[in-house]
Amino acid sequence: MTQAAEGEPSQEFSLPTVVEGDLEEIPGVGVGTDVTMGKIDPATGESLAVSFDFNGKVASGQLNIQGRAGKGCALYVRPPDADRSNHTSSILRIDRMSDGSYWLHTRNSIYRLVIGTAKKLDLSDAKEDGAERAAPVIEADREQGGTPAGGQRVKNRSWLSWILRRRS
Repeated sequence: MTQAAEGEPSQEFSLPTVVEGDLEEIPGVGVGTDVTMGKIDPATGESLAVSFDFNGKVASGQLNIQGRAGKGCALYVRPPDADRSNHTSSILRIDRMSDGSYWLHTRNSIYRLVIGTAKKLDLSDAKEDGAERAAPVIEADREQGGTPAGGQRVKNRSWLSWILRRRS
């Protein structure tokens, strides 16, 4: 195999291709469905740093009362033994990929979702026939400024803190 160019996957696999693009909903996914999900770099398929656990059961929440896994909704996932769910931003686009996963596009991120429980969420184990995939879910640390949205959150908290100190 030739050496991968910069920004391309270095593993001996290719990125999955879009089988069905711009779906309205993920078929068969509703409240109570087990999912494994993580934020990815779409150019390489590699997982990004994690701050939230997106492995667990789909739940409903404030930004998605019905618990739909569809466009225009946030996807809530409650990890096992957790008292709260974690959620994505509003989903703008859903693509079904050739490896059986779904890529959820939000304003600032792309998530790779596998229906069911996987040991890890990594494209290196992905097979085009839809066999079980697996990698620890890793997502950008949004609360600490690891993404554009996270950087804005840090900036907003600093600004708010300064305003509150001035009022005291």
